[in-house]
Amino acid sequence: MNHLKQKIRFTAAANAAGVAPKTLRNWMDRYPLQLVADYGADGWTEFTVFDVGIIALMKQLTDFGVPVTRANEIAFKTLMGVAHALLGYQNTPVAAFVAIFRGRTKFVWKDGSTYQDKSVYRPKSADDLPHAVSMLVIDLEELIETAIGKLTSVGEVGE
Repeated sequence: MNHLKQKIRFTAAANAAGVAPKTLRNWMDRYPLQLVADYGADGWTEFTVFDVGIIALMKQLTDFGVPVTRANEIAFKTLMGVAHALLGYQNTPVAAFVAIFRGRTKFVWKDGSTYQDKSVYRPKSADDLPHAVSMLVIDLEELIETAIGKLTSVGEVGE
């Protein structure tokens, strides 16, 4: 079994991502979110570990002021761009999902009326950083590890 496809209950997913369940429900009702889980027609959603990562990153982005649809676009692109291949393997442990983000940093800044983003693997110099007056800096490994740790502590996923 690929543990990344393990089903996670709605409230556990929201809490692990640091989002109030009501906020997550509002996002899902109002915006066409890109998630691995198939939500919609029947109204019942079970999330995956990937979805929890996407929602956790969205939370950080929306707290910075990024609109929900743009936050979802950035989060989905970031996580799937790095870790999409893990979904295709058999017996993928959840720890692999955390490990693949080791050393990866996400930068987000506002440029005029739009939010820009850049992912950097182990930034080495100032040239690796975006040139912006203010920006959000997210350690992706720490973000994912924290969310997965919350899921593990309530028994939603194995170690």
